[in-house]
Amino acid sequence: MKEQVQRHIDPSDESARRKGDHYIRMLDAQLIECAYTEQMIEQLTQPYAEVP
Repeated sequence: MKEQVQRHIDPSDESARRKGDHYIRMLDAQLIECAYTEQMIEQLTQPYAEVP
């Protein structure tokens, strides 16, 4: 997905490059949060261990 975004950024336009870089960093941050959420969902689907 990053490559697709980068293809649309004009490398000669500093403002476009900054905005594109920011957008890509935000995508990375979202992917990290999605991975964390998936991990938490997976843990919640596991059987609850009973305490003796």
